Amino acid sequence: MTHADRASTQASPVSAPQAAGTSPAVGYEQVALHDHGERELRQVGCLAAAATKAEAEQVAEDLYKLDFAVHVSLRYHSRRRAWFDALHRLSMVLSAVGGSAALASVLTAGQSTAVPNSLVLVVAMSVTAAGAFSVAFGFSERARVANDLYRRFAALARDIAAHQAPVACELRKWRAERLLIEADEPSINSVINILCHNAEVGARGRQNEDEHIYWVHWFRRMCANLVSLRPVTWQSMADYKSQLANYNLELANYKSLPRPTCRLRNLVSKIWCADRPIETH
Repeated sequence: MTHADRASTQASPVSAPQAAGTSPAVGYEQVALHDHGERELRQVGCLAAAATKAEAEQVAEDLYKLDFAVHVSLRYHSRRRAWFDALHRLSMVLSAVGGSAALASVLTAGQSTAVPNSLVLVVAMSVTAAGAFSVAFGFSERARVANDLYRRFAALARDIAAHQAPVACELRKWRAERLLIEADEPSINSVINILCHNAEVGARGRQNEDEHIYWVHWFRRMCANLVSLRPVTWQSMADYKSQLANYNLELANYKSLPRPTCRLRNLVSKIWCADRPIETH
């Protein structure tokens, strides 16, 4: 190759693909396909990240509900344990007092300081009734069952609190454990369960959110440990306040109406005026 040919070759604007035997259009297509593939990969990555975020939010929401339900169960069985323990101790106190009264009546028989027979009879009947109730309802056994369930729910709550970022498989395991514990539970007192729900809502700082708190009548609260007077449907505090406001408004409107006697007098006067002939001058 001469010096002139070498100079013309260096000055020619032929690109690298042309030198390799490839046209410029084919090179641009390859670059476009590469950019399109990167965009598709970015979109797939964004969708995967969004799906992962949505799944994490769902797991967090389900975990909160599970933790709330477990703590409500803790409060419930704690109250039942305290109630049955109190009844068991009361029956033991009555038995001890009755035994002491019976012993005193035997020791002082025939003396001036003898215990009256009526008092001995009352104490004996009280001891008999306390013993019968304790045997029939099994206060000590039911307190022991409530204590065992409380400990199992406490262990489950400890496991939930120990995990900082649980995944779906752990959530399913905790749900299965909760169902296993609930299978050993006796019948639930719905009124006490609702009271424990309200207490847990207040403990979590949401006592001002009336839509999460249920209204319980004072009579149901008083009889909760004795009998479960469950209504047809539980009414939230927000609905109860709205219904009470509507009732007060209707009552105020009713009080603003004329009295029945006034309404009757007005009606009679209208009839009287209608029946009288029109006087013309």
